[in-house]
Amino acid sequence: MDLFYNQEALEFFQLGEYHFQSNHFEEAIDAYQKAIEREPTFAEAYYKLGISLGKLGKPKDGILTLEKALSLDPYNASVYNALGAMYGMLQQYDQAIEQFEKAVDIDPQLSLAYNNMGILFGKLGDHKRALEVLKLAVQIEPESAESQGALGVAYAMAGQPHNAIKPLQEAVRIDPYYAKAHFNLGITYLWLGDFLRAKEQYEILKNLDFEMAQDLLIELQSMEGTSEQ
Repeated sequence: MDLFYNQEALEFFQLGEYHFQSNHFEEAIDAYQKAIEREPTFAEAYYKLGISLGKLGKPKDGILTLEKALSLDPYNASVYNALGAMYGMLQQYDQAIEQFEKAVDIDPQLSLAYNNMGILFGKLGDHKRALEVLKLAVQIEPESAESQGALGVAYAMAGQPHNAIKPLQEAVRIDPYYAKAHFNLGITYLWLGDFLRAKEQYEILKNLDFEMAQDLLIELQSMEGTSEQ
């Protein structure tokens, strides 16, 4: 961050960061806007303002703000990644992939952009490309629970549930409180007919996310009933 920015602008930016980390996005937006008012060339404040707008379900406003950030800092890979996420929210998938590709062209080590791009390819049914990109994300950052979890889901969606188990196990090892990964691991065990391990994931989920646990239980009971017929 430029040390020559207006001191008051920096203070408002730090306030915005505090609210952002606390998931208080309306307060974060107010603080980032005040930082920009005092320092109109504050690219990082535009970047974080754009992300905050997306968090509040305003991706169109987020895109406009992120484009302003790029006009001030055109080689910031994280901004392109954020733009990709905004276009994804608008279901403008071609534009989203284009932004993710720009992000990794600038920074080939930006695992989050590979992760986001891989998830999007999965949604579009391009499981081969999803696996290719998510493998890169995990290779760059093997201790990312999100990337490991996404890779596991990609294997499962590609019809390779056996290969899904290891990355999903890694995801919950890295982050034992990652409820979605526990759920997906439980579902994958069900697909493989391993009801005992699926039940273990259900027991863990009960203490993490009760609704998700109930969804897994419904699937478990349904598949157990089917196997008994």
